Amino acid sequence: MARGLVPIAALLLLVLAPLVSERPSIEESEYLWMTVYTYELQPGFMEPGEHTFQYEFSWTVPRPGSLTGKVRHVQAGGSSSTYRGYVLLRPAGPQALVDTLDGVECQTVESIHPDQPVRFMVAWVADEKMTYPQVLEHLDSMKATVRWDGNPPVSLTARQTGISWEPLWNCDPWFKQDGLLTMVP
Repeated sequence: MARGLVPIAALLLLVLAPLVSERPSIEESEYLWMTVYTYELQPGFMEPGEHTFQYEFSWTVPRPGSLTGKVRHVQAGGSSSTYRGYVLLRPAGPQALVDTLDGVECQTVESIHPDQPVRFMVAWVADEKMTYPQVLEHLDSMKATVRWDGNPPVSLTARQTGISWEPLWNCDPWFKQDGLLTMVP
């Protein structure tokens, strides 16, 4: 009986091997890629009062283009709460880890304490599906900046790129001191 299984297993291997080897690699497959950019302000940088910030992108590959986000506002005040880790200044507004009756949650906050560590954070989603080499070329041509309070723009740092959106959207790691520094495929 065992002798009969060996030829059948060999036959299955011959039939299935091309199917497995023909599967495209991450280098060849096209995906909709996403990259997270950040920039950190030192605690105490924001004086009490209203502040503005705005994200800007420009790129040359695969075609030249640019995008300027809406001007956003954030209040800083000495009576504001302090939060765990960083407050994230995202395009939709400031977010922080807030203690609730259900535990710690990522929530939008109205104002931040001037001594709170602040991290600008914005995600870029490609307009079209690309292979891994194509997205690297696209990101190499990308200039991502943030400007606040009318100052000249500063360059953002690409912190994580991936095809899986969930880890990039998950709030928890981005509030930590070190953030994420991995490149995925």
